[in-house]
Amino acid sequence: AFKAVLLDSLRFIAIAKRSFHHNHYLLAENIVHHFDLVIDKNRQKLNLEELLYLIETLNLEQRLALAKLFVLGMLIDGQLSRRDWNVLRILDKKDMIINFDYKTLKKWEHNFTQGKGLTELLQSKLQ
Repeated sequence: AFKAVLLDSLRFIAIAKRSFHHNHYLLAENIVHHFDLVIDKNRQKLNLEELLYLIETLNLEQRLALAKLFVLGMLIDGQLSRRDWNVLRILDKKDMIINFDYKTLKKWEHNFTQGKGLTELLQSKLQ
């Protein structure tokens, strides 16, 4: 179940960002290879409610990993737009991601774009 939700999450992030960015491609490619994911081109694209329902069925460790993936997916192109922030706020309201604010996200974005990496994000406790 986790692998399917992982692919659905990657697809959702790509659609939410709306434009291609090489960092997103590399992130998705590495996750697909690392988890040996099989891409089913016939799988229906899920809306946010459907995706969140599936995420709720996962264990806590898996949900935390996906929470970080969503934040990383919104930050990895170096631009946290208001639209990205709104997507993360929806996830926050659904209790998927908590304990972050816009200022923290912008700090992570700044650190990433300044070459300081994403260590703070990856070591954070989002839930």
